[in-house]
Amino acid sequence: MNEDQRNEITDVLEIITEIRNMLRVSTYSDMRESLIRSIGSGAERAAYSLTDGQRTQSEIAKLVSVTQPSVSNWWKKWNKLGVSVDSKTFFGRQQKVYDLSMYEIK
Repeated sequence: MNEDQRNEITDVLEIITEIRNMLRVSTYSDMRESLIRSIGSGAERAAYSLTDGQRTQSEIAKLVSVTQPSVSNWWKKWNKLGVSVDSKTFFGRQQKVYDLSMYEIK
């Protein structure tokens, strides 16, 4: 890759970052409300925060004191709603899309 190509890629990445930041600002309130509706409270929010694409359902269930089937059902729901995606690293696991703390959700 030559210097011109590197500079072009850098420029594109800067534009994408700027667009992402503008989207975050312009959709903040709606996204926050959507996350609050999509991800219950208490144990479900804790489980979502732990859904990193690395941990298993059983590990998360143990950490938040719920059953493994509860985590399984949440993963299915979150994936369907688009707030989690299939892990890129481990087949069958989910990875959260949003950091709840960015939306001031505890």
